[in-house]
Amino acid sequence: RDEACELRKSLWRREEEARKAGETTADDLQRAQAQLASAVSRSHWQALQAVKRLARAHGVPGVHGMLIELFTCDSKFNTAVEVSAGNQLFNIVVDDDATAARLVQLLQNEG
Repeated sequence: RDEACELRKSLWRREEEARKAGETTADDLQRAQAQLASAVSRSHWQALQAVKRLARAHGVPGVHGMLIELFTCDSKFNTAVEVSAGNQLFNIVVDDDATAARLVQLLQNEG
């Protein structure tokens, strides 16, 4: 009985640690998204979010997200990447032209 009680306590502790880690990760994600959103105009950000939402809602395969979300680099290169790529970092990466055309069609149908 004592072993079962200790096991239960141990599992509760692990569950609480996992919950806290999940909250921290969610907070980090929210801060990163806010920072990302502040880098482009509001209308551009809304359009990007609409594309991602429509791709999920309609199950459009081959949509990978914004270029900036798809790679990492050493922080010493951030300025060089930002200067050379500019707003192209916020382009949505897709597998092919057909996928891009499907997203444009979905956006037009919604608007």
